[in-house]
Amino acid sequence: VVDRSDEWGMLTVLGAELTPGPRGALHVVRTAQGFDLIGPRADVAAASDELVGEGSTLVGAAAYEAFRIEQGSPLQPFDIDDSTIPQEAELELDAVSFTKGCFLGQELVCRIDSRGHVNRFLRRLVAIEGERPAPGAEIVADGKVVGVVTSVTPEPFAAVALGYVRREVEPPTSVEVRSPNGLTTARVEPLRPV
Repeated sequence: VVDRSDEWGMLTVLGAELTPGPRGALHVVRTAQGFDLIGPRADVAAASDELVGEGSTLVGAAAYEAFRIEQGSPLQPFDIDDSTIPQEAELELDAVSFTKGCFLGQELVCRIDSRGHVNRFLRRLVAIEGERPAPGAEIVADGKVVGVVTSVTPEPFAAVALGYVRREVEPPTSVEVRSPNGLTTARVEPLRPV
């Protein structure tokens, strides 16, 4: 495995009305919100300049991070890792096929799908009052720790977080989030906004 991040880049383009069109050497990946352009950094930069010239607005990493969290899109290694069961983060909706061939972890995923349930879910947490939570903060319901925060929107955006909570804590339950920043009262919401 060779790290080529200094040579390759990615540009995420958001907007359902945009169409990717041919982009030279770039690989185009359609997403629910738009598309990603992946390829050599110079080509990604040229595509960015072209899109801005066509009227698109270029935003920074903080704005994209806020959008990602508000949309309930988990990111490795913060919200998901090799210990995540796909159903915990709704990955079975987009990333798992129950009709294709074998894959690593298939037995567990299929068993949960047909007969069981997971014990926790990745949820959005919308701050109601208090301090901005921090990743790693405990999520508490009825005096009992029921989960942990994994990601938080950066300042100056509204405080929205992603975190795992026990399955018993269903939206729209109010919870307390305890972090080094202080206490936050938050509302548990479904991972993906409806």
